[in-house]
Amino acid sequence: MIIFLYGEDSFRRKRKYSEITSEFIKKNGTLGFSEFDDDDFKGFLECVKNRSIFTPLTLTAVKNIELNSLSKDFFDALKKISSKIASRKDEIMLISSSDENPPSNMNFLTESPAISQEFKQLPKEKFIFFIIKIANEKGIKL
Repeated sequence: MIIFLYGEDSFRRKRKYSEITSEFIKKNGTLGFSEFDDDDFKGFLECVKNRSIFTPLTLTAVKNIELNSLSKDFFDALKKISSKIASRKDEIMLISSSDENPPSNMNFLTESPAISQEFKQLPKEKFIFFIIKIANEKGIKL
């Protein structure tokens, strides 16, 4: 399974990323969980490729990746790996990207069977409402 989070609104994107990873760890523990930053995309790809047979469910996550800056080699490797695990239920690949729009040649991240969610910058009115909502959740009065 592929979960792809992307867009300029880093607060909401990171919040969703944390929800997904926290829920996985809560249900499955940390044994099948691996997390990488944007500067270790090679490690992320290797981890996805070399899944342990002793872990029934895995979540391999990379955060803050800029897909527009990937080399052709990394792009080809990502596409190849994605095609193998896209419909699998025992292996989850979570990608969080700051790209406003993924490159057109990476539509496999936004089309079924992948699950994708875009986080656009909120318009001013919605942004103000969002700030008030978050403040209320945290018990802060504005």
